[in-house]
Amino acid sequence: MLLPQKDTVQWIINCRKKATAEQVAQQALAYIFGSAYQMPMLISFALYNLCKHPEYLEPLRDENVKSGGVRLNHQNNELPLLDSFMKETARMNPVTICTALPCYPPPSPSQIFSSLLD
Repeated sequence: MLLPQKDTVQWIINCRKKATAEQVAQQALAYIFGSAYQMPMLISFALYNLCKHPEYLEPLRDENVKSGGVRLNHQNNELPLLDSFMKETARMNPVTICTALPCYPPPSPSQIFSSLLD
């Protein structure tokens, strides 16, 4: 009998019924590390795009100089070109999960809705 999936660890246990505790921990760490590298990947793609399209360097540099420096805890309202450049970089180079843990058989709609009502 499958327990309701209230967190990622329970989902891994439900999908890999014969997994050892070590295998469950490895899978959970894989998800943690996989999600932690999204920002470095976005920055890498942004640097790549700047090298590929050097015409964006001057406008972005000018915007940065004119802003007088922006604190990292502020939103990018002060740097609309940089904000647009980063959004376009993320759109053109999505960071996706290459593999997913198969979970067979998939839960039925009644299982999904009953777990939501608990």
